[in-house]
Amino acid sequence: MATAAIVAALLSLLPPTSYNADDGRSTGVWEVAKRLPTLEDHSLLMVGLAGLGAAVIAAWMFALRRRDALIWLTAWVAFTVANSASEAAWQRYLEPFVLIMFALAASRLPRDRSRLPAAPALAGLVLTSVLLAGVTAVKLVGGGQ
Repeated sequence: MATAAIVAALLSLLPPTSYNADDGRSTGVWEVAKRLPTLEDHSLLMVGLAGLGAAVIAAWMFALRRRDALIWLTAWVAFTVANSASEAAWQRYLEPFVLIMFALAASRLPRDRSRLPAAPALAGLVLTSVLLAGVTAVKLVGGGQ
């Protein structure tokens, strides 16, 4: 998981990731990034989030059977590549896929508990899913973007 986090963090250093309203990086998490340190047009928040996301994906990959993990990873890669072509990377476009993928992965977990990550890793995955569901609920009730 650490290797995945490091690779993702390094890859996130390729494009500019700092707040820039003219380039379309100005809402949602970009508002948080604007208030945090940047280094050479790279938001340290975005670098950290890229690493965290990769670690979560790696944790699921480790927990799943090999065949399921490869199918799951292929879907993530395809989704990421497809969405990289769009400048409109809003939460409402990404969240349904993330929630569906976590639910599918959870349904495919092996019954052999020795392959599963430690409880804190699973708790982090569940927390991520709950937070994403909460964001959706707030947006639906509040009528936000």
